[in-house]
Amino acid sequence: MSKFELAVEWGDRHPKLGGIIGSWAAYVSHIAADIAKYPAEVIGSFGYDDYIGALSTRNALEGGIKQLLVDEQDGEFFIVKTIDEYFRCLTRDDPGRVVIHSEPLFADYVNDESFWWLRRIPKGGSLGYEIARVARAQAGLRY
Repeated sequence: MSKFELAVEWGDRHPKLGGIIGSWAAYVSHIAADIAKYPAEVIGSFGYDDYIGALSTRNALEGGIKQLLVDEQDGEFFIVKTIDEYFRCLTRDDPGRVVIHSEPLFADYVNDESFWWLRRIPKGGSLGYEIARVARAQAGLRY
């Protein structure tokens, strides 16, 4: 049975799992477009706050997967896995954990390695540059 149409709890909202999957896919597509279109040192159309929104959406998706017990028997499992792999291709490990330490929204996940996407940063593009600027500011460096 498909779980796309089932509602999940996300704060005070109850979106359908399929809608959250679609949002995550759209965010990942925006990240890819930013990397392809904008070189570093420019402001792109997809900024730091958008990236935080993307990661928050992936957090909500993880919550939905757990609520609805999505597993390898469900088509949704493989769709999410494919989108996640594309995200991994577009990003790299964040050894300084810049994003997870800069966002109070993610404080609960600092020690939870299963939320791996919170420990990834874009490989390039204007978004990668913008996140590097955040990292430098946190370290007290000028940019």
